Parts: sequence; structure tokens; C-alpha cells
Amino acid sequence: MEIISNVREGYYVDVEFKTTAEEFNAQVDKVYHKRKGSINIPGFRKGKATRAMIERTYGKDVFTADAINELFTALSPEVEKQLELAPLEINPDTEGVDGDGGVTYKVRYTDEPDVTVGEYKGIPLTISKHEVTDKDVEDEIERQRRKTARIVDVADMSRPAKHGDIVFFDFEGSIDDEYFEGGTAENYKLELGSKRFIEGFEEQIEGHKVGDEFDVHVTFPEDYSKTEIAGKPALFECKLNSIQEYVLDDFDDEFVKDVSELETVAEFTAEIRERLEILEENERKNELSSVCNEAVAELCTGDLPRIMLEREIDRLAVDMARSYEAQGVNFMALLKHMNKTVADFRNDLEESAEEFVRCRLAYKKIAALENLALTEEEVEERYNKLAETAKLTVDEVKEKADDAAMREDMLCQKAQDIVTENAVVTVSDKPADSE
Repeated sequence: MEIISNVREGYYVDVEFKTTAEEFNAQVDKVYHKRKGSINIPGFRKGKATRAMIERTYGKDVFTADAINELFTALSPEVEKQLELAPLEINPDTEGVDGDGGVTYKVRYTDEPDVTVGEYKGIPLTISKHEVTDKDVEDEIERQRRKTARIVDVADMSRPAKHGDIVFFDFEGSIDDEYFEGGTAENYKLELGSKRFIEGFEEQIEGHKVGDEFDVHVTFPEDYSKTEIAGKPALFECKLNSIQEYVLDDFDDEFVKDVSELETVAEFTAEIRERLEILEENERKNELSSVCNEAVAELCTGDLPRIMLEREIDRLAVDMARSYEAQGVNFMALLKHMNKTVADFRNDLEESAEEFVRCRLAYKKIAALENLALTEEEVEERYNKLAETAKLTVDEVKEKADDAAMREDMLCQKAQDIVTENAVVTVSDKPADSE
């Protein structure tokens, strides 16, 4: 094989290369041996006719097209390696057999673009306040106490229902004065504050007493699983039948010994705080990663091949559709209810797709600028962690994993670490969960 020319224009690389007559003839012979068993020649059993006989019967070019295609498929990776291409798309234009018996190929490779990244050290990043307060600890202790609490009927029938109570009530739901399927129940059990019902429903039960009859007004979410009522306002006629409350055990050393391997309230409280702080630290890292990605994507300039955006839109669309289906939502029916076509839905994903692609390219560029690399020890450690999580052997994980994609993920993570370590991070006074 000989590369005759290669011309790069942006992310397009036009390459012309040629195979020799010997290479081409050897490939034709391979195709002949592969196909001869399925070719009929009068007077010969299948597979017994020579190549010359078949070519005389069906034409000299009977094996040419397949040979050219297979030879291109075999040689293209070698071209990519020599020219250091990581093609996203390949559009070959084979000119055919030359006079000397070789084959000339003209190929347009859509290569990964070489983007420009702005100053990535010292970028400003703002994250929410992530701290564990005494109230957070108290609330978690309360949740632990509720797990072992007794549930009893409220003794004072005049006491109104409040957050945390368990209520039993009847309801009938209607939309536009018509009752709808699944909107009616008798003596339904609900813990107020559990957020099991539509937003705003449970709060409208609070404050009512046993025997009260009252109306609850809510609007179903746009993405509600039953598409025929999604996004519509509804009226629920309710009657409160009874109220129950939790009776909690005293929070003392005996309680701690019963529910844990610890001995004292102080130890239990400290353990709760430590666990919450770990969770908050993970939340902080996740938020910092998210705002860093947004900032880095904005630093990345340069044209993007359409194929990269389309592939990312494909990935996002599939993930979103699967997520809805897992919740019992018919995705296509949901789109229809929202008066959207698949094309509309894909257009909605365009901005997110571009941000992801630019972010990814930027991190790869930063990795190159910083001369970042992976050690085989780091790669092996990642495989070990994946195997532990998946409860598989390392060899099983390696067999299933996309090694190149995993290594790229790891390299991008190293690049992100460089950015965050050098960023000017501002912590907002607004707590992370205040939105």
C-alpha cells in the first residue's frame, strides 16, 4: 500500500492511497475461495470450478467489487495509524482497478477536530454551600427513631392532621367535572410528607380533622405516567377518616444499643454527623464537577462535525427514553401528548449534546497540553474497582468493557482534576438544598 496524498481541511482529511497489483490479486483469490462453494458452473459440482472458469463464465470482474471492499476495510486502519487519524466517519470513493492491476482509493475521513481551549487555569467556579448543620443531624436521628416507633391512633379526635402523621381518607378525583379511572379510593393510607402524591396534595390535607370533608386542587405533572391526564388540573373531593401518629422511643443509650453496634448517644450522634458529612462532600464534588464541565465547554472553540453531535443526541435520547420506560411511561405516547415529534425532541437535546461534546474535546486537549498519561497500574486499579462493584472477575470485566473508552474517561478525569485544582472556587451563601 502506498499513500499518494493527504490533505487536511478543518476536521476533514482527504486521503488518496493505492494498493499494488499483487495485493489486489491476492485479495481477489481470497474472495474466490470464499465464494466458490456457492457459485454454479454447468458440468461442475459447487466448489470445484477454478477461478479462471468462473471468471470466463460470469465475467472477469465477478470478484472485483468484493475484493476492493475487503481490501479497503483491511487497509483503512493502517492508513489511520500512519496518519494518526481517529475517524468519526469514513466516505470512500474507490476509483477501481488501475491499468497496472492495482486499486486507487480516494477517501474522506471525518477526523476528531483539533479544538482550541481558552485559559483553563484560574477559572471562576461557584458552588452551593455544603455543610451539615445540627438540624440535619437531628432530622436524621429522628428518621432513625421513626424506624422503630410504634404507630397509634391519635387520642384527641379534635387534633388536626400534621406533617409526619399517617392519615386514612376517601377521595374522588375529577377533571373538567368528570371522574377519571384510578382517581378514586376508600380509606387510603398516606403518610403526610412522604411526597407519594402529586405535589401540593399532601399539604392540603394538613390542618384538617377527623370527619372533615374538603377539596384538594392539584395539577398533574406534564410527564405523568398516565398521559391522558398529564398536565391537567384536577379536583379531589376528600373525607378524612382517621389519623395515626408515631410514638418514638426515648433517644438514650439503650436506644442506641438496640439499633446499632455503638454504646452511647454521643457515639451515635457523631457517627450520624460523619456519615452526613461524607454524603455532603460527595454532593459538593458532584456539583463542582458539573459547574466545571459547563465552564470548560464554554472555553472550547472550533467547529464540530455534525456526526459527533448526532451521536451524542442519540445517546441522550436513548438514555432518556429508557428512563421514562423504566417508570412505566410510554415514551412515544408522552411525546404525542406534548405535541412533539421525535425531531422536536432531538432538537431539544441539541444544546446539551454540544456542551458534552465540547467539554469532552476540551478535556482531551487539556490532557495533551499537560502531557497527561495513564499508568498501567491506574488502569488495572480501575478494572479491579469495576470488578468489585459488578461482582465479576477482572477478566470478565475486561472482556465486556470498552478499554479505549474507559482509558479516555480516565484521562479526561485527570484533565478535569487539573482544572478544578487550579480554579477559583466561590461558595455561595445559598445552601445546596434550598432550591
